[in-house]
Amino acid sequence: MKKITVIFLIIFTALNIFGQNIDKNLTRIKIAVVPSKDGKVYTSMVERALGSDKRFDFLDQSKIPQILEEWERRQAGITENDDTADLALKNIDFLVELANVQINSEKQYDEATDEQKIMIATGLMSQEDLAKYQVIIRADLKITDISESQSTQTKSFSASSTDKKQLTAQTNAINSLENSIQSSIKTLFPIKALIADITYSSIKILRGENSGIKKGQRFVLKEEKKTTINGKEFTARRNAGFVQVTEVNDEYSDAYIVTAKSGLNADNLKAVEKFYAGVSFELDGGMLMTDTTEEIDHNFGDTDLFGGFDLLFGKSFQFGLGMQFAGNDGYFRMSFPDLQLRYNLHVIRRLFLNLAVLGNVEFASKNTTLVVKNNSATANLYGSTVINDEKIRVSGMAFSGTLLAGFKFHMSYSTYFFTQAGYTFATKYNWSYTAPKDTTDQLKIDSISDYNDYMPSYRSAGPTLRFGIGFNF
Repeated sequence: MKKITVIFLIIFTALNIFGQNIDKNLTRIKIAVVPSKDGKVYTSMVERALGSDKRFDFLDQSKIPQILEEWERRQAGITENDDTADLALKNIDFLVELANVQINSEKQYDEATDEQKIMIATGLMSQEDLAKYQVIIRADLKITDISESQSTQTKSFSASSTDKKQLTAQTNAINSLENSIQSSIKTLFPIKALIADITYSSIKILRGENSGIKKGQRFVLKEEKKTTINGKEFTARRNAGFVQVTEVNDEYSDAYIVTAKSGLNADNLKAVEKFYAGVSFELDGGMLMTDTTEEIDHNFGDTDLFGGFDLLFGKSFQFGLGMQFAGNDGYFRMSFPDLQLRYNLHVIRRLFLNLAVLGNVEFASKNTTLVVKNNSATANLYGSTVINDEKIRVSGMAFSGTLLAGFKFHMSYSTYFFTQAGYTFATKYNWSYTAPKDTTDQLKIDSISDYNDYMPSYRSAGPTLRFGIGFNF
């Protein structure tokens, strides 16, 4: 029994030391939670929501009045000497307050069933038994960045709940509001880090895995320069570019530069995490030089122009789907779904190489007329004499795949242009039609069993060129 107790104490001590080391290595964000004017329950809500993230340290509530007083003096232009040892604002990064809490409660009644109507009429139940309460709670989370921009951002939250008991509905709504705040922490409090070893194409971020940084994360470069105008010192701030993390170590990370202003100095830079969901929306167009090497009686013409859109998910490796539209010589063609696999390889600065594979299900159609020659019917595609001028719609389906290689060029953090070239492979269309009404005795269209015999061959195959604009989210 003693041996088991000793082993348990050793394991508990080791885990405790390990946990302390992890906490020690984590780079903390210092938060001052301002007491909510709407009650302690909302102050505690913010502390619990933020407390789920190990990056945060909370200032003692007893020091909040001093913090607020110093902040008001700073806003009024009254600043202390930077060497003041007990300047409370120097010890925090953010002021956080949940404000403007509004709770709306509405009593509603479910529609009574036929059985319930009988029970109400006979006094076995009352209308109040059908009552329920819907509670909607709204609040604003105010976050003041003390260490950086010294500005306040406000994010509005809302939650609702319905229950037969008003108190239960209100409690559930408050819990939902807390969960909503907790799920938004990552975007509300981005990771910030100093910069070192900046080159033309890469930088080193002085935070790593211990601060929550992961491969593929994006950071905006923030530049701060002090300048003096008329004897008064100002700090000029601007966005200087953005980078993407390629390698992560415990205490630092490597990233490649996508965009950057010229003449940057690492001493004036900070990297601020930018939330990137890995979603891209693209508008594209292009041309398909249709393959005329085979015996194709008629085609869309030598060039098939198309346009469409794509929605892609992922960062380096992307998967997506989209839709394309094309038309020429009276034909209309649509590709859906337009499935795509893509790999993006960073080359230098704004330039990326991308390789893509597309797979399409194509649908094409054309309105045409029929002529009679030697008691047979055929499509009037060449201006032949029309014996029956009633038009029919001919439609078909085919499958195609495209191999593409190209480049993506970033104009800004969220906008890029791209161009791709490749080759499209496709099957021939399987055509079908709806026969028009037989208006003459001479024309017997019902005898046509397979319209493929009368429709010219067409394959949407050949060299392909695509280009467009994309947006990152």
